[in-house]
Amino acid sequence: MTEQVIDTAQARVERTSEALVEIRFKPECTLNAEGIGAVIAAKRALCTEGEPDVLAVVAGEMEVDLRVVNVDHHAAHGICGTTRRLAFVVPDELHAKLAEIHFRYFPRPFETHIFTAEEDARRWLSSQAPQPSLS
Repeated sequence: MTEQVIDTAQARVERTSEALVEIRFKPECTLNAEGIGAVIAAKRALCTEGEPDVLAVVAGEMEVDLRVVNVDHHAAHGICGTTRRLAFVVPDELHAKLAEIHFRYFPRPFETHIFTAEEDARRWLSSQAPQPSLS
């Protein structure tokens, strides 16, 4: 599979393998509901086959419009498609609490974990990798 990339105003969305989509939010913009809608559309475009995991990384310098916590982004912008798991990486404990509140009120139909270190998120994704069938 060739690497696929879509740049939006707020993030770079990459299908880095059949098993993983990486979303890297850009530090020079403000995270808002409209931008998240564009990211969801980009992910949907890259995920026409399979059930990939998603690694989403929020930049430490990025500003966050607090209204994003109160929006069900999948209801507002459509479901992302077939995600297996989401590892959501935020820069600090405050952002982790905001993400936790958001996902508590708007749970995803797939397993979602919040991390403050990308290495921990990658470790979780790799330790939970699907096992090949032994037929």
